[in-house]
Formats: sequence, structure tokens, C-alpha cells
Amino acid sequence: MKKITLIFCALILIQFTSMGQGRSTIRFGVGYGFPVASTVTGTNYNYNYQAGSYNYENVYDSYGSGLTLNLGYSIRFGKPSAEGKLSLGADLDVQGLYGKKISANNRTVDESFGTFRTTNTVTSNSIEAMLFTPSIVFYIPVKSVEFYYKVGPTGGISKRYTETISDEVLTGNQQEKNHYERKLEATGQFTVGVKSSLGIAIPVGTRWSFFGEVNLTILDFRPDKGKLTVNTRNGVNQIVPPVFDTVYYTQFNYIYKYIYSDPNSFDAPYRYPIDHASLTNLGFQFGVGFRL
Repeated sequence: MKKITLIFCALILIQFTSMGQGRSTIRFGVGYGFPVASTVTGTNYNYNYQAGSYNYENVYDSYGSGLTLNLGYSIRFGKPSAEGKLSLGADLDVQGLYGKKISANNRTVDESFGTFRTTNTVTSNSIEAMLFTPSIVFYIPVKSVEFYYKVGPTGGISKRYTETISDEVLTGNQQEKNHYERKLEATGQFTVGVKSSLGIAIPVGTRWSFFGEVNLTILDFRPDKGKLTVNTRNGVNQIVPPVFDTVYYTQFNYIYKYIYSDPNSFDAPYRYPIDHASLTNLGFQFGVGFRL
């Protein structure tokens, strides 16, 4: 699928360079994506050791939710058709996705040897992605406006930012307060999906136009590497042995590998299920186009 996307991009670029005079348009748009296919992005839970209670609720959302910025180039094959007549074109779209923060809240209360520990933790995740979409365009002019439909493969790379902030309070036999901060960056593999768009273009003069469109993007996030960039306790850096500072990923699961200063220490990795998240969204976009 990745090869098909690259070949498709190359063919469209050839068309752009050979047929662009008078029938090509560049455009800039701003939009927002809303979740469609949600996955579990975190868990809200409240655990009280003394009361023996444990309540939890999964947080469902899509990492594809957030602000989008688009830069596109399209070309029409042949002259514009008469009203109601279908004509074809090609389009290449580059989109920057700046995902919203998705948070989960955790609270635990426990007791050990007369010391009571209360911990409040907030974990936030967000994604930034760069997506490329070559597509075939179907144009239908109706009176003074033009409707269009685009469909094609979409693919790109993404990075997820995870921030965890914890406040710990110890009372009873031991009195202490601690503040923890941790940030992890996970880079996604190049993934390929499908994107389709339905839009309308309204001419303003001979070259300028306004456009609006709704699009459906079906895509997943799959990490292949990551790194712990911040790990502090009360503002003091903790990214030193024996605290792990590297995260390794494999095709089937990702591994936290603990690094110790003593080479003879136990160094077995800890495995967790594959990190698989949805970038699928239903987006709305508005912008301006300029005919070359």
C-alpha cells in the first residue's frame, strides 16, 4: 500500500508539471477534526485502600481530534465542463494535524505502617501528524458554484506526546510532599489509510475562490520508537540509572527496557500489548484557492 501511495504521488506530480497552465489551483485551508472511531486513550480511576473501593472508567477518544492546517494543489484534466457535466482532476494535499489533549485522572489512597499516602495523577496525550493525500477529483459545476468529490490514499508520520503529573502527600508517621513530572515522546511508523472529501468552491473574481469541505480520514497510529524526555521529582532530574530513559518498540509489542549502571544487574525488558490508536476523524475545512 505504501508503494501504491508513492507511485500515485509521482503520477500526479507528472500531471502537475505537464498540464498545469490555466487549469491548476493552489489553496490553503484551516479546519478541525472530530472523533469517529474512538479507542481507549486512558482510564479514570479512584482507589481507596482503607475503604476497599476501586472505581474506574475508560476514556474513549480519537487522536485525530484537533486543529488541521492544509496546503493543496489541484489540476483539472481538460477544460471545465458545462453545468451538470462531470469532469476529472487530480489533487495533492499536505495536512498538519495538531491533536487536542486527551486527559485521564487517577487518585489513590493507601496506608502502610501508619503512613497514609494520597496520590493525584493527571496523564495527558496528544498527537502531531503530517499527512500526504494524493487523490482523484470529480468536479460538477452547478450554476455559479462547483461541487467536487475527492478520494485517495493518505499516509504520513505522527508523534504522540504523553505528559504525566503526579502530586503525592504523605501524612501520619511520615510527613512529606512530592511532585512528579514525566514526558514521553513516541514516534509513529509511516501508516497508510484512506481519505475522502466532499466540497464546494465559490468563485470570487477570475482567479480567487472560497471553498468549504467535509472529509473522512481513516488512519491508525502505530509507534515504532520513543524516548523519555522529562522525568523529575520535585524538580530534580531522575533520568539517570537505575531509572529507565529509553523505550524500544517492536512490531508486536513495545518494551520498556530498564538501564542499570551495574552491567551485572537484572536487565530483562518489560513487555506490554501493542500500542494501537485511532487517528480516524470527520473533519471540516474552510479556505481560499487561487487559480494559476
